[in-house]
Amino acid sequence: MITLLTLKALSKKPILSYLNKFKSFITKRVPFLRSTRFKRLFYFFPVQLFFTHLKKNHLLIVFWLVVFGLITGNMGEKYGISYLFLSPEYLGEVSFASYTIFGFAFGGFVMAFNISSYIMNGHRFPFIATLSKPFFKYCVNNSLIPLISIIAYSYNVVQFHIVQTFDPAWLIAMYIVGFLAGYTLFIMVSIGYFYKTNKDIKLLFGIDTSYANLEKKKKTIKTVLHKKTRWHEFLTKDRMWTVSTYLSSPLNIRLARNIDHYNSDMLRQVLKQNHLNAAMFEIFVFTTTIALSFLSEFDIFMIPAGASLCLIFTLIIMIISAMHSWFRGWSTTVFIILFALVNWFSQFNILNTTNKAYGMDYTGSKAVFSHETMKHYANKNIFYNDFKEGLNTLNNWRLKNMHLAEDKKEKPKLILINTSGGGIRSMSWTFNILSHVDSLLGGELMEHTALITGSSGGLIGASYYRELYLQEQQGKIDNRFDDKYLEKTTLDLLNPVAFNWAVNDLFKFRKFSIGNNHYAKDRGYAWEQKLNKNFDNALNKTIRDYYIPEKKAIIPTMVVTPTIEDDGRQLIISSQSVSYLSKAITQSNMTNTPVIDGIELRRFFREQNANNLQFTTALRMNATFPYIMPRVTLPSEPELTAMDAGLRDNFGLKTSLKYLYTFRNWISSNTSGVIIIQVRDKQKDVYIDKAGGETFFETVKAPIAKSFKNLFNVQYFNLDQMLQFTSAWYDGQVDVIDFNLENKGSDRVSLSWHLTPKEIRHIKSAINQDNNQKEIERLKFLME
Repeated sequence: MITLLTLKALSKKPILSYLNKFKSFITKRVPFLRSTRFKRLFYFFPVQLFFTHLKKNHLLIVFWLVVFGLITGNMGEKYGISYLFLSPEYLGEVSFASYTIFGFAFGGFVMAFNISSYIMNGHRFPFIATLSKPFFKYCVNNSLIPLISIIAYSYNVVQFHIVQTFDPAWLIAMYIVGFLAGYTLFIMVSIGYFYKTNKDIKLLFGIDTSYANLEKKKKTIKTVLHKKTRWHEFLTKDRMWTVSTYLSSPLNIRLARNIDHYNSDMLRQVLKQNHLNAAMFEIFVFTTTIALSFLSEFDIFMIPAGASLCLIFTLIIMIISAMHSWFRGWSTTVFIILFALVNWFSQFNILNTTNKAYGMDYTGSKAVFSHETMKHYANKNIFYNDFKEGLNTLNNWRLKNMHLAEDKKEKPKLILINTSGGGIRSMSWTFNILSHVDSLLGGELMEHTALITGSSGGLIGASYYRELYLQEQQGKIDNRFDDKYLEKTTLDLLNPVAFNWAVNDLFKFRKFSIGNNHYAKDRGYAWEQKLNKNFDNALNKTIRDYYIPEKKAIIPTMVVTPTIEDDGRQLIISSQSVSYLSKAITQSNMTNTPVIDGIELRRFFREQNANNLQFTTALRMNATFPYIMPRVTLPSEPELTAMDAGLRDNFGLKTSLKYLYTFRNWISSNTSGVIIIQVRDKQKDVYIDKAGGETFFETVKAPIAKSFKNLFNVQYFNLDQMLQFTSAWYDGQVDVIDFNLENKGSDRVSLSWHLTPKEIRHIKSAINQDNNQKEIERLKFLME
């Protein structure tokens, strides 16, 4: 009863009144809060603008939080995104020019922030319309957040180069100067435009603002210096914000004027005219972005990836501010409606932005994806024919290795190579391992290898090394062990992806053709072009081009296995017919019906010209990390979409075990054993990273975040168990060689399509680590 009476008594007075009393109590006890100096500081225009952003412009604040997170490494560090800001590359190198371009792009982002803020908040500070050059003065007062970001960026650039590149101090200073030069250039050009186009109240209506100075002497100025305004009232205020002082220039502070004698319509007209010029500036920037999309294939126009991300942020902010300028309070509703309309229209070809498999035919009939079709291609006759073809290839492999058997009076070892995904770090690490080990074995590694499979970057590195092995046999190159080839695997692949994402992927104006098929030049196309350029077009082939070399065992067979996003099956891509990898063969002592967990691209899409698929596209499908690379849509009904192989098998071991099981009898009879070489971009042991207690937010996201984090660990545990069961159905010797890249602590290499100099040095030197040297010695012993 007493409790109810107490609640009833409390309900008679709003809670806010109690808060106000508490604030008043604090104010009385702290004299400084009542002083003129504090009021001038608290109602200083830059401070009030900062509070305005916190209260009203949450989306702008989110963008700044993302920027701060990226430049400080607190966001996207695992994927090396912060390196794109701290170490931008232009024309293949980090230089004064690359930092200048990034600074110019960052200046564009800051100016977009100023324009958006001016459009959204200008009416809350109408006194600004009475000043000469109102937009310039607004930008000066709105520079608190950009200034802090510049200081934070400069500090982190210095720290980055000290730790990652070991560059001399003078060079790091030049990078900072380049960034500031580019930033200043854009700001000056922008301000110059607004200086010439924006009009103040004097130019627009012929009113001399000096009249306000006379009025200031006659009337009471409504600022905190002349009326009783509590410091905490800004929290509940929703109309005009109080300003006491402002920056009339970067180094000059003035008192705010009284604006009571101005006609409010005149003030709105000044702001409206300024908004129009801001909109014209936004249109110019948007047009420039579209122009860049048509020039993206010229290296000189390929701006650094960090600058491209700034360009994306700039465009989004400009779109938001333009909508706010046009629709005001209705802007959110209009945005939701437009988003719904675009989403609806995107299902039709007019706005279809899907990526396609380059080389395949999308103009004719579509392949029918159904259980009936899969069963048709999974019958015993097809399996048997593919099995015979596989045996022919293995017999060719045995003939190639006969001279080794004669010399050593024993059967040759058969090698299966598995490599993990992991972006460019795995690409370079895999190539480094294969090249180094093969050179130590006198070239016998590739001669003994029958199958190569894996995921993402690792398989790209293996593909490049296999191609060099082929070219050396064909007399096109002299020495596949030359260090220059390893250097090529460390070259950047991220800049063209980020740039095309910024300037081209939204509308996809540009097209290219292969035969009668037309494909969009998007970030997937840019990635393949850059890969071909880095590798001197070594992999610029179709999967058909590898049919004869693999068939004759001139090179190892390679199986690429991206994941079908729609149902989780594997899309099996090979120049050979390998239906035995798509389904487990029914055993005599089993009565179940094995599930079909994969489909062959060449067989399933035969009518869609699957043999003409670009090999780089197959590798890209195998390395399609979500959102970074575009998903690949296949010509089927219903449409199938290919994603990263790591979703099913990030290590390639599953495919190798299927292959070993299929040919187990031949391998047992014709070899002296199997060596499975696993090349991993991480240490084999799984560690639990537990540092301190979890916050509430971390406990909420933990079930999903940790499940995704452990996806590859779960795969590894399952595959390792499958490997142990090999002894139950294979009676030969199986030896597993593990090459692991230590990837933790200070030696951590980011998961990205870009490497820093320190990461490159670590990948090159990792071969000398004790665990890898022991595995090399063990492999040499097994081969002897």
